[in-house]
Parts: sequence; C-alpha cells; structure tokens
Amino acid sequence: MSTFRWTRSLFPAANAAREAAWADDDLVIRTELVARSPDPIAVRMIRWMLLEMGEHQFGSAHLQAVVDLARSPAPSGRVDLPHGLTAYRVYGDLLLTVRGEDPLPPFAPVPLALEGETPLPEAGGTFPCRRAAAPEVLPRDPGRFYLDPDRLQGPLVLRSRQTGDRLSLPGRGEKTVKKLLIDSRVPRRVRERVPILADEAGVVWLGGFGPHQDRLAAPGAEALEITAVRET
Repeated sequence: MSTFRWTRSLFPAANAAREAAWADDDLVIRTELVARSPDPIAVRMIRWMLLEMGEHQFGSAHLQAVVDLARSPAPSGRVDLPHGLTAYRVYGDLLLTVRGEDPLPPFAPVPLALEGETPLPEAGGTFPCRRAAAPEVLPRDPGRFYLDPDRLQGPLVLRSRQTGDRLSLPGRGEKTVKKLLIDSRVPRRVRERVPILADEAGVVWLGGFGPHQDRLAAPGAEALEITAVRET
C-alpha cells in the first residue's frame, strides 16, 4: 500500500490524516501535522490512522497518548497500544506499526579523523581516511570515495540520519535519505544505524549508497580518500 484508501472528506481531521502514507509496514505522518492541530482534531486524526491499521477501537487515553508523543520535544519515544500496535516517534515522523522488534536507536555523532581510522561499532565498521589524489575513474564501490576538501564546510562527522537529510548520488537526482532507505527496502528497525557522513552543510555520504556528487574531487585533484570497512 502506498496511499490511503480514504476519499476526500468534509472533516478536517480526515483531510489532515490523508497526509499520512505507508512506508513498508508503517503508517507514517509528520509529527508537526498532529502537533499543530487543536486537541479534538489531533485526536480524531490519530483515530482515523488507527482505523487504517485495522478495525479496532481505542480509548481516549490511548489516542491522547499518541498525540502527546507527536508533541513531545524528545526526538524519539514510543507508546504501546492495544491490539498489538505501537506508535513511535523518530525525529519528525510519527509511525504506527504492528508491534515487533524495537527499532535500534540513533547513535551519537562521531568526528571523523582525517588521518587514520575512525571506528564506528554501532554501524559495524571502521572508516580509514587519508589524503590522496582522486583517480581518473571513480570507483564503483559506494564504500570508497574521494572528497574535495574545498567543497566541505566544517568538520566531518559520522552520525545517524536526521529529518531533512538529502543526497544527490552520482548520475541520479536528489532524494531525501528517508526515501532512499524506504525505496531500497532497508528494514525500519535498522535505518537509524545506517551511517551518514556529514558536515555543517548536510549529507556527504550515505552508507550503502555512496557520496553526494557535489562533494566529489575532480580526477587527479588532491582529495580525502575515505573507505567504509565493514567488520566481518
């Protein structure tokens, strides 16, 4: 499923909830759409969404708990609901899903050493970095890439994805990291553990996908050679 079955409604809550979409087995809506709505509409929005998950009834306390989760200042959290459902907050998204294994949490940002190796146990690998000349032909391996130091802004850090992250892969148009992960069917449970290399301007590289094409060094130019080495 990719969109709601609902037809356009005269009810504000139903119209607002139509902004939700399916991502794998999760029903996802932006937290701000719930948070900025008055209580009666926000509660009805959650009720509409839960009906899409199955013909179940939920008490007002459960519905309000999900609204409060969307309005929480915390970047992550969960509310367990009856009928085997769970609501998760993951940064700016509110997810409704059938209860199973908990998603792995985001990991703390780790500065990338520009000379030597940077271990990242949460992603199961290390990241050697050294200065080298960019090759005439870029490697096909998305885990080895050459960055132009003059196209970087501020220090490089390895981190989990954040709301609004975008990436333009070589030869492809720009997409959000979220859409890349969903389209490639990366399981929701591990999406927060897919490593991202970023600077102050945004995403430089996405694990398993490759570097941002606007940050790459020209052939033969001085570059930062970075390799993602997975532990076996």
